[in-house]
Parts: sequence; structure tokens; C-alpha cells
Amino acid sequence: TGEGRISEFRVGSADTSLTLIIQGGLIESESIEAYKIIGSKYGISFLISGGCVLTTSLDKRMKNHNTPVYNILEKKYGPQMQLRIKREFSLVIDSILFKKKLKN
Repeated sequence: TGEGRISEFRVGSADTSLTLIIQGGLIESESIEAYKIIGSKYGISFLISGGCVLTTSLDKRMKNHNTPVYNILEKKYGPQMQLRIKREFSLVIDSILFKKKLKN
């Protein structure tokens, strides 16, 4: 099976050496747009991994990979980057959906 396998669906700047791995599943176009915006702001890309179910093996690999990336981001931008990125992602998604609603 593909347990613990990381797929190669990258969102964001291809020329950055900083990549955060995030859980996959169904990725809406609004999410991809939000990852691009956040990636551009912080100079990172996102690698969408796995599927809807997060295995223990994949979770461990993601944490092992992401921890040093968050440490680098915290040195550059300040503390609690994981929380900041999650919050900003939610805000960007809300903004994108609101703009879509206004167009319709």
C-alpha cells in the first residue's frame, strides 16, 4: 500500500528550499489559492501528502520534516509560526470565499 508515502503535489514557489508538508485529501481551488498567498508571503511552498486518512507513519514523517522548517520560520518571522500560518490560512480562505460570494 501507499502508507506513509508522500505524494508530489506542490503548491507555492518552486524556487524555495523551505517546504511544509501538509495532509492531503480533497483540496479545493480556494485552498490552493490560499497556500499560494501564504507561501508567497513567507517564501515557502507546501507539499500536499497522503489522502483523507493520516496514518501514524505519515504523521511522524510530516512532523519530523516540518519541525525544522517551523524553527527556521520562527527565527525569521517570530514565534508560533505553525499557529500563525493556520490562522492566516483560515483568514485567507474566508476572504476568498467572501469575494466569490460577492461575484455571484
